Parts: sequence; structure tokens; C-alpha cells
Amino acid sequence: MAAATMIVQPLWWVVACGALLAVAQLVVARRPVPVLRLAICAVVMVIGLHPVFTSAPITGRDHGADVVVVIDRTTSMGADDYQGGQPRMSGVASDIARLVGDYRGARFSVIAMDDNARLEVPFTTDGDAVAGYAAALGWQRSTQGSGSDISSGVGLAAQELEASRRDRPQAQRLLVYCGDGEQTIDTAPASFAPLADELTDALVLGYGTQAGDIMQTYPGSGEYVTFQGAPAVSHIDQAALQAIAEQTRGRYAHRDAPGPLPATSVSVQPAAVATPTSSDPTWVLALVLTGLLGVEVWRTVRQQAGWRSQRRALPPRCGGGVR
Repeated sequence: MAAATMIVQPLWWVVACGALLAVAQLVVARRPVPVLRLAICAVVMVIGLHPVFTSAPITGRDHGADVVVVIDRTTSMGADDYQGGQPRMSGVASDIARLVGDYRGARFSVIAMDDNARLEVPFTTDGDAVAGYAAALGWQRSTQGSGSDISSGVGLAAQELEASRRDRPQAQRLLVYCGDGEQTIDTAPASFAPLADELTDALVLGYGTQAGDIMQTYPGSGEYVTFQGAPAVSHIDQAALQAIAEQTRGRYAHRDAPGPLPATSVSVQPAAVATPTSSDPTWVLALVLTGLLGVEVWRTVRQQAGWRSQRRALPPRCGGGVR
């Protein structure tokens, strides 16, 4: 299927010639101007306007993949137990950079969770911007936190997936959850199961170790979170992360170093380049003009032949006069 558009590439001198011929016929002629001659002038002007029809395939807006990324950025994500002493958020940044590379061409949206959930990056195909955001995200200051709820992003994720289904019904949809699973508020986390029917697949990435580690109050502070006078230690809760994966009918992967991400059933094909095509109808107009001119020549020849026949039929004039 293609969308066609007409553009004009005028040769103004040709248009002017056609217009002048039409005006001359209307003003100079002493008798009604034949419609044929006006038609010839009109075709000349249209040829001068040089209309060109361009068309390009309409790419299906329903296809492709939409990836909703949910990132836990509570203080515990600053624990230094990723790849031998780096903060967990370093692992998140590394994996998001690999994610946008693996699914280049997909649309990404990013939801960040700390005290509440926020849509930080609306759907975009700019994967580099998403990777840059993740690299600069960091984690929440410990003095600002009120406890971790690993499910606070469920509502926003549902809204994003609903928008994806509404805008691109046939698109594949992937949920990627990045966190340590540590629930520190008194209530149990909400279920992610309501998202499952909207998803093609889900990937839950877990960061941290069972032994756990201490965490800086905020990136680069050099100060560590304390609890009852001693350094606080955060531990990964892999059971909670496994539960999210089961609820979304996805898979869980523990991430302790950079490397390939687990495969999913979502595939992104490189977008086909829609090569525009164009058609120039000038040759058709030239054929029409040739036909009209041929008819005009035929009429003129017939008129000339008729006048000659009439002149031959007239009696000869007699000469002489009175002297």
C-alpha cells in the first residue's frame, strides 16, 4: 500500500506561453474561439506546471516492539556488591545499554521507582538517550527515602502497556524490570500478574548478593547509610524477583557482571527503508497535446480546402468598361 502526493515543478515560461496564447485567442480573434484551441492552451499550461506524483510505501505503524523498562532506584540499589565493589545501579546502566542495542529499532519507555513511581522517559526510539538516562540515574538519597516498595511501578507500567496496545495493536510488548527485590515497607508488594496479558514476554533482572553490602547515602558521597549506629547492609531478595517473573510469565536472571542478556520471544527486525517512487505524467499530456494539435491541423486543412473549392466555383470576373 502506498500514499501518493502530487507536487509541481513549474516551468514558468511554458505556463506564460500557454496563457499568452489563450489571451491572444480571446482578445485578437474576431469570431468565437474554438474550444479546441483553448484546450490546447490549457494543456500547454498544465505541461508547464509539470505535475509529478510521488509515492512511498506506508509502513505498518502496528508493527515493531515496545519495551517498558521499570527501574528500582531506591537507596539499596547503591549497595556495592555488583562486579566486585561497584554499585548495583552500575549493573543496571550496563544492562540498559545492552538492552537498547539488542532491541535497536524498538520503542522504549522508562519508569523509575523510589518513594513513588514516575514516567521518566515516554516512548521513544532513541535508544542512546535511554542508555544515557540510565547511566546518569543514580539512586535515591537515604535521607529522602521512606521505605522500598518493589511494586510501586505496576500502575504506570499498566498505563504504558495500554497506550502501546491502543496506538500499535500488533506490536510486541516487553517488560524489563531491574531491581534487587528488597521490600522494606510493612505491606506486601502488589502483584504484577495484571500486566501479563498485555505482554509478549518479560525479563526480570536482579542485582546484589545474598551476603549483601553497604551502600553510599547517594552517588559519590563517600558516606554510608547506617542503621542503629552501624553500617546498614542490603541483600538481594531473589525470591521476590522470581515471583515478579512468574507473575508476568517471563524469566528471571541474576546479574552480577556485564554480559549478554537472556533471550526473549520479542524480536525486532530492522525497519525497511521506504524508497519513494515518482511518476511524471508529462508524456501523457504531450500525447494529448499532439492529438489536439493533429485535430486542429486537420480542421485547418479542411477549412483551407473548402475555401479553395469555393473560390474555384465562383464565376470569372469580366473585364472592360466604358471608354
